[in-house]
Amino acid sequence: MSSKRVFVGNLSYGIDEKRLAEYFGEVGRVVSVRIPTDDSERSRGFAFVEFASAEEAGFAVQVYDGRRFAGRELKVRPAHAGGSARAEKKPARQAQIPPAWERDDDAYDDDHRGRKPIRDWRRLRGTKRAL
Repeated sequence: MSSKRVFVGNLSYGIDEKRLAEYFGEVGRVVSVRIPTDDSERSRGFAFVEFASAEEAGFAVQVYDGRRFAGRELKVRPAHAGGSARAEKKPARQAQIPPAWERDDDAYDDDHRGRKPIRDWRRLRGTKRAL
């Protein structure tokens, strides 16, 4: 493992940084603990723990993943470079309407609002089928 940070998921909302640092301090030297909060200053249920070395972080993943803490089963994983597991997810797919020069004009029809809705996606040229 090359990262010194670990992601701790499924964390109880009542846990603070000090208690989490003491718990993870059993397997290595904890440099910092960050528990993100929402707008109302309530924990979001996960944290990032940074260790002094990547070996200690790897050992923490092995020891604590799946272990119960404060009534919950922890999910401990190596942290991504961006600091968030969501940073690695792909953005949601969106339907794309092709430019006028790529579409088959017979697939479009005027409606009462002046827009041109698509009747048959299969008739469009050069695009993937939506949804």
